[in-house]
Amino acid sequence: MRIFNLLLLLALSAALLAACGNTNQPVRKGALQEYSPRAGTEAAAPAVQSPGQVTVSFDYQRQREIASDQLAVWIEDTQGRHIRTLLVTRFTANGGYQKRAETVPHWQQAFQPAGAGRQALDAVSSATPQSGPVSVIWDCRNQAGEAVPAGPYVYKAEANIKWAKTALWQGTLPVGSGAAESAATAVTGDGILLQAVRASFAPAP
Repeated sequence: MRIFNLLLLLALSAALLAACGNTNQPVRKGALQEYSPRAGTEAAAPAVQSPGQVTVSFDYQRQREIASDQLAVWIEDTQGRHIRTLLVTRFTANGGYQKRAETVPHWQQAFQPAGAGRQALDAVSSATPQSGPVSVIWDCRNQAGEAVPAGPYVYKAEANIKWAKTALWQGTLPVGSGAAESAATAVTGDGILLQAVRASFAPAP
C-alpha cells in the first residue's frame, strides 16, 4: 500500500508540473550599482558646459579570494594621458597601492596615486561592488574639473583576479555632438570577474 501511495503521489506531482509548464526561472541579477566621482579639491570648474555625459557599464563578479576584487575605472586621451579617475576601490585608495604594488597596476601607472592628495583619492574611492551590473558616470570633465574638448577618449576598467593577475578592458568612445556607443575588448585576464564592458555618450542638451 505504501508503494502504491508513493507512486500515486509521484504521478500527481508530474501532472501538476506539466500543467504549470516549465518552472525553471532565469537567475536574477543584482540591482544596478551606479557610481560617479565626488567633488574633491580640484580647482573650481570654469563656467563652460561639458560636452555631455559618458556611462561606463560592465558586469562584475566578485571572486572573494585573497588579493582579489580591487577595481578601478578611468578615462585617458588617445595618447595615453590620464584624464579622470571615476572609481577605485577603497582599500587601494587608502594606501593599498603602497602595500601591494600589483593592485590594479595599469591604473596606478596612469593616475600616480602617490602624488595625489588625500581628498583627490577620497573623491573617487568606494566600497567594492557586489556581483551584478555596475554603471560608472563621467561628466566629461578632467581631474581639475574642466570640461574636456570634443574628441575620442579611451575608457578603461581594471580589476585584480588574484595577486598580480588582473583583468583589463578598454575601449574608445567619441565624445562630441552626437550620441555614441562603444564595446570594450579584454586586454588581459579575460575571465568572469569583468564582462561586457561598454560605454555610451549622451550629448548635453
